[in-house]
Amino acid sequence: MSKISKFELISKLNCIIRPTVDDANEYQQKIEMITEQVDDAMSEHPHIHLLIGGERNYSLMIDHHKSHASFMENLFYVYDSAALVNSLVYMINIYEKHGFPYRFWKCQFKYWIEATQNEMSEDAFARIQNTYEFISLNILSLIDLSKDLNHHRKPRTIFSAA
Repeated sequence: MSKISKFELISKLNCIIRPTVDDANEYQQKIEMITEQVDDAMSEHPHIHLLIGGERNYSLMIDHHKSHASFMENLFYVYDSAALVNSLVYMINIYEKHGFPYRFWKCQFKYWIEATQNEMSEDAFARIQNTYEFISLNILSLIDLSKDLNHHRKPRTIFSAA
C-alpha cells in the first residue's frame, strides 16, 4: 500500500462536513469541561506512563491538551484543512522527540471524541466529530508524514570553513 501524501490528506479533509459557527461557540463554552475529561481519562489509563514516554512527560501532556483544545476551537471558527494537517504532522514529530510514542496519538484522539460527545449537543458533536474521526482514521498517515520530516531536514551548518 502506498503512502498517502499531505496533499491527499488535505483534499480528503476538505470534503468533510465542517462545524458551524454555532458549533464552535458551543465548543468554546465547554472547552474546559472537555479538556478536563481528556486529562482525567488519560491520567486514569492503566498504561499512562507508557503512552506518554514516562512520568516526566505528564505535565507536558496536560499542557498539550490545553493547546490542542485552543487550536481546535480556533480551527472550528476558521476551518483550514492545510493548517490542521500541517500542525498535526509537526506536533507528532515534536512530541515524539520528547519521548511520546506514536501510540499516544490514537489513544488521545479516542478520548477527545468521547469527551466531546459527552459535553456537546448531538448536532454540534456530529459535525465536530467529523474532524476528530478524520484524524483518528488517518493517524498512521499523519505519523508517516511526521517521520518524513526527519529525513528531509538538512543539518544546519554551525561553523563555516573559511
